[in-house]
Amino acid sequence: MTPARVRLRHLLIRPPQLRALEDPNERKASWLELFFDLVFVVAISQLTHLLIDHPGIYSLGLVLALFVPIWVGWQGYTIYADRFDTDDLVFRGLVLCGMLSVTTMAVQFSDVYDGKTTGFALAYVVLRIFTVLLNVWAWWHVPAARPLVGRYALGYTVSIALWSASLLLEGPARYALWGMGLAFDLSLPLMNLNLTRHLPLHTSHIAERFGLFTVIVLGEGILAVAQGIDRKDWVLGTASVAVAGFFITACLWWVYFNLGSRLMLKKGASVGLYIYIHLPMMLALSCLTTGIHLLVTLAVVGDISSLTAWLMSGGGAVYLLCLCVAQTETEVSVNRTVFYSRMGASAVLLLLAAFQSSFSPLGFVLSSAAVWAVLVLFDARERALLEHHRPMPEGEPTKPMDVD
Repeated sequence: MTPARVRLRHLLIRPPQLRALEDPNERKASWLELFFDLVFVVAISQLTHLLIDHPGIYSLGLVLALFVPIWVGWQGYTIYADRFDTDDLVFRGLVLCGMLSVTTMAVQFSDVYDGKTTGFALAYVVLRIFTVLLNVWAWWHVPAARPLVGRYALGYTVSIALWSASLLLEGPARYALWGMGLAFDLSLPLMNLNLTRHLPLHTSHIAERFGLFTVIVLGEGILAVAQGIDRKDWVLGTASVAVAGFFITACLWWVYFNLGSRLMLKKGASVGLYIYIHLPMMLALSCLTTGIHLLVTLAVVGDISSLTAWLMSGGGAVYLLCLCVAQTETEVSVNRTVFYSRMGASAVLLLLAAFQSSFSPLGFVLSSAAVWAVLVLFDARERALLEHHRPMPEGEPTKPMDVD
């Protein structure tokens, strides 16, 4: 093989390597990862609209259940990319195939609601097959990673077998096998804790990736506001609810990202806890943004349903609790003041839901917005105190310079 062909092959196919060991510096999301996230924008949007089109307890349970395989698919590719991404032809090809599988899953949510689940199951099986191929590729080229990725590939294969077997069954039995497969997927890191400690993750990259997924879910709140303002039959009350919904969405963003760059995981952090707590957090956040969407719709009829109130308030309470847990693993942990303020806000939000019949849509959303506003003020105060006591970098003046 000529040197030119060797160089070309190296550009097209680069064996996986342990990125955290080869490149220990701070790492950012790649362009492919950002492109990969777009299909999850579609998936979350489809889930949200499923509940909006069919509001009810059954739809809520179905949406929460379908969220899990979407999140598992995203998390599997994200963790693999953190450890082994070489941005070559093999990795790009398998990621793009995975994107197509997620898109196929997303467009079939309404079919699952109608009891037509075969296409969704097949799409998930194909998605996990691509994940297995990535792990086998890493197993072949990275001997140090073989104990872990070998178990992952085997475990994912068991999950694939369960989902494939579900195609032979109907009704609850099929769903039971889905649940078993997802439980197996989610338990693999816990069953291999000793091995994962020897394959470190980029703390900056992981925090950024989960932050980006949070932004995806928050985007549904912005979409609800845009659609509310775009309504042809809107009145002042509808516009006011939409604006208040935007304010709440901004507050949700604020309390997550208030620490800015210091959201990076701290040394010795429990990465597993940080990752796992984001699943119920994202479920809660998705419920809250869906509640905003429903509330904007209900503003026209001047009524608020119990489901809408509990989606917004219950989702907000769970979101704040999970966020406290997640931020115990970041460089700046949650102090006592922030924790108590978040738990107090959660209690008030739940009280609002309990007495939702006393509110109009506008009254409920304004009351909720007031709670979030107070919480943001607490967070802003703590951030200011943190920056005030933060050590100055060497060579930086210790006090502002006078300017004539």
